[in-house]
Amino acid sequence: MKSDLQIEIRKAGDNEYYFLFRLPNGGIFISKFFEDNLEAVSTAEKTKRSAMEESCYQEKKETTNESYFIFNIKKNAPIGQSSIYKDKPSMEAGIHYMKNYLVEAEIVDLTT
Repeated sequence: MKSDLQIEIRKAGDNEYYFLFRLPNGGIFISKFFEDNLEAVSTAEKTKRSAMEESCYQEKKETTNESYFIFNIKKNAPIGQSSIYKDKPSMEAGIHYMKNYLVEAEIVDLTT
């Protein structure tokens, strides 16, 4: 297990919590906002459990040929999305990293 793998629970504002996972080459995966800390932690745990499922990843392309991906669990509303990559191979590397390492990441609450 890589000891630096963390899913960071953060606070964005009053009653706004989210989580992020750092991807290679300066990329990140960032969740949508949640109304409370417990919901953010619970969704981070569900995301960890589903990270290896190919069907959870939806590749997207900007009009500028930049790429990013959205993560869904069982075709529900999106959980979050990656940062934007300059090209598809970089985005695919981010998906590969998330699939292989998110399950090992420790959830760290940075809101307290």
